[in-house]
Amino acid sequence: MKVRRGERSNTFCGPAALSLITGKHVDKCVEQVHEYRDGLGKRRNVRGMSNWEMTWVLGRMGFQQSKLNVPKQNPTLVALMRWIKRQDFWDAKNVYLVNVTGHYVVMKGIKLFDNRNPEGIFFGRYEHRRWRVKHVWEVMRRDACPVPAASYR
Repeated sequence: MKVRRGERSNTFCGPAALSLITGKHVDKCVEQVHEYRDGLGKRRNVRGMSNWEMTWVLGRMGFQQSKLNVPKQNPTLVALMRWIKRQDFWDAKNVYLVNVTGHYVVMKGIKLFDNRNPEGIFFGRYEHRRWRVKHVWEVMRRDACPVPAASYR
């Protein structure tokens, strides 16, 4: 897993998270965001993304996401990681898209990825472990879904 971008590519967290999950170049991810925004009459640089935009673009790029219902409201990243590890569905291969206050982070196993850490950083060394989590999705390729896609809606 790695953010794929060039020297002049977008460096913000939303497109970086899309690049990490899909394996596509950041510029391709930004094109998909513009496709979504063109329908809304918006055409500007991608600096921030809403959760709707993120899930729509992931769906267009062939990924299925299911929102996790975390029992505690707005846990920290540390509390989220502990909760996920205690669940029956936890596997080091699972990919999670996490929306913390104003930022997107991708978790896989015990590593975190974002635009500041495109190669990934071990969870214990991540400097923002106390950020509050707003939303969490488990993301997987549509062809790898264990249950029919209709049950995720």
